[in-house]
Formats: sequence, C-alpha cells, structure tokens
Amino acid sequence: KEQAGEDFPQDPYVQLAEALNVLHHRRHSVAQQEAEPCEVETSGSIAIVQAVVFGNYDSESATGVIRVRSTEGGLAQLGGEWLANAQRDDMVASFRTKLKLTIGESREWAAGHGISEEERALDFPSLEERMPRAYASLVHCHGVIASHTGETPGMEFTVQQGRLWLLHPELDKSVPLAHPSSLDRPRSSK
Repeated sequence: KEQAGEDFPQDPYVQLAEALNVLHHRRHSVAQQEAEPCEVETSGSIAIVQAVVFGNYDSESATGVIRVRSTEGGLAQLGGEWLANAQRDDMVASFRTKLKLTIGESREWAAGHGISEEERALDFPSLEERMPRAYASLVHCHGVIASHTGETPGMEFTVQQGRLWLLHPELDKSVPLAHPSSLDRPRSSK
C-alpha cells in the first residue's frame, strides 16, 4: 500500500491482470533501454499462473487417484481410490480406509471384507455415489485425455467444493491396480 498508494487487490482476476500489465510494461521498458524493440517484440515472456486447490476444504471436497487396469479381454477399466475432505498427504498416510471410485469396485471390495451393502453405502461410498457430478467429470476428462494421447493414464485429482481439478496425468507409465493393504476390517472413512 505504501509503495503503490492503494490496497492490494483481493480479486484474483484483478491480481492476474495487474501482474500481466507489470510484465508487459517491464518488457517494453527493457526494450527501450536496450534500443532493440524488434528483438523484444518477437521474443516472448513466460508467466506461470498456478491455482492451489484444497481437497480438505469442506464436505464437498476430496482427493484421489485413478488407476487403470486391463480386464481379461484386454479392455482398460477405470478404478482407483479417494478420500472425502482430504489432501494427498491423507491418502499417503493411510489413517483412514481409502474409498473406491466406482460402485462396482466398492461393492466388490466390501464383499471381500464381509461388509453389508447397507454399511458400505453408508460408511464406504464410491465417488460415483457420493459426488456423482465430480465422478462424471473425472470419467469424461480421462476419456478426453485417453483419446488425445492414445493411452489410458493414471492420474491424481482433487475436488474442491464439488469442482474437479486434474493433477498431472501419468502418461507412458504402467499404473498397477491398488489392493487393500490389510485383511483387517476397515476403519470408517468418516
């Protein structure tokens, strides 16, 4: 405030616009000082803009990973794990039982652990059931990436306030299917 003579803008779009203006003015002032405007006009400047998303923002937020496996017929089948109201570190820490992405995967997992369908649906829902819009977006985006790359990548994702954010698809990597690490009765994900 002391240097600019006004309060720092709180709107992220205004912050971005002002940062780009500073970058633009700096480019042109450097060009004038060097007296080589043609070189600067044809060269570019790079600005990296990042967003931070929080899977632990609220009950409509989550984090997870897609894993792709081949079926017996050789078709790619989506699967993976997720946790509600969690960050990536929570997935790694394993303090809570990771939930499955699809209803089918969740039911198969529950049957293997002796959990009733009623308990599974209540305590261990799939992302497909708990956040159907985020799940539909995830399936759609994964399909778009697969069609453009010719591969079925595994990837991490975060959902913040119901909105899906994809984090670095793992192209050119073999992604193994995750299996429960313990045969013990799982802990509640709540």
